[in-house]
Amino acid sequence: MSYNQGTGDLQRSKTAASVTLGGSNGAASVSCEGTRISLTVTLSANFGSAAIAGPVTINNPAIKATSVIESCVQTNHAYSPFDVFAVQDGSCKLDYINYTGGTVASGTATIFSIMIYN
Repeated sequence: MSYNQGTGDLQRSKTAASVTLGGSNGAASVSCEGTRISLTVTLSANFGSAAIAGPVTINNPAIKATSVIESCVQTNHAYSPFDVFAVQDGSCKLDYINYTGGTVASGTATIFSIMIYN
């Protein structure tokens, strides 16, 4: 399944949200609405190679316990897509991993596109 941001029945508005996340084992939370989210994650500490950051909790009334949640990176950093877990009515949690092979500096902002399918 793919999603095209063109015109027609699939056109959806995008919600912009942002969080600041600690470099290793940091946690953050964001509340938003809609099924299409642009999430900017800014690091507040250095993020080492193979480190896992998160969780980021997304509170959103569109999320159901049976939702499928897709994510991808919009910016040019070698992160994995978010690993999604703890999906329940109204929220989910996400982690991601630094696959760059080096340290990502504090203050780096990465943008993720997230889609919620019900």
